[in-house]
Amino acid sequence: MGNFLEYFEFALYGFFAVAIGSTFFPSDSSTASLLKSLAVFGVAFLLRPVGGVIFGIIGDHTGRRAALSISIVVMGLATALIGLLPGYVTIGIAAPILLVVLRCVQGVAVGGEWGASSAFLIETAKPNRRGIRGSLPSTGAALGLVFGSLLALIFTLGFSAEVLANWGWRIPFLFAAPLSLLGLFIRRRLEDTPVFLELQKDEDRPRPPRPRRIPPRSGQGHRRHVLLLVDLRCRPVLPGYVRRELPLVDGGRR
Repeated sequence: MGNFLEYFEFALYGFFAVAIGSTFFPSDSSTASLLKSLAVFGVAFLLRPVGGVIFGIIGDHTGRRAALSISIVVMGLATALIGLLPGYVTIGIAAPILLVVLRCVQGVAVGGEWGASSAFLIETAKPNRRGIRGSLPSTGAALGLVFGSLLALIFTLGFSAEVLANWGWRIPFLFAAPLSLLGLFIRRRLEDTPVFLELQKDEDRPRPPRPRRIPPRSGQGHRRHVLLLVDLRCRPVLPGYVRRELPLVDGGRR
């Protein structure tokens, strides 16, 4: 549900980037407003690693279920608030600043959601089903993208361009609130993973002392593998974002 909600919002933001740009970054140039809107879209990606660390710590100390519950509420609340946020004409420079803040909050929540959901699914799966269960977050993300795209298409066809630019684009963002509450309802009824419960039992067992400092060259041998993983992830993903999130402007020219 969390990954579904994440890409649901991503699809909405991409489709309505022109309207969001004119609302929060008014300018004589529609292209300048659009580029500022897309720059804010990219801010969330910078906060994903931070969210992964924060929610990883939460998951290790309070449980995977708690991390998942917090992440989906934060994500849904931030998305819904974007739909309610007044524009530049109403509150001035505070509008784009608050939009950036909400996108940062979304980035933190998304970074925590993906790792926590993957850990939960893998840790609760049978040994011969972990690969399939671990792929479910990606499946949910794809479905969220499809649902968000269809909803944006329905609103685009159902409203005039003027109404859509003024307030119509906000309505789909508000759908995130009930979706996040549904996700919270489901997650609060889940039991924590056997791995976490076992770790809780092991808290009282003696542990070896932690090293006082990490050897300065301990991770150097893995640098090539880390860069390779980054390349393998970015190469297929970045072109997809460019094609999907950059809408048609100026009479159909990109």
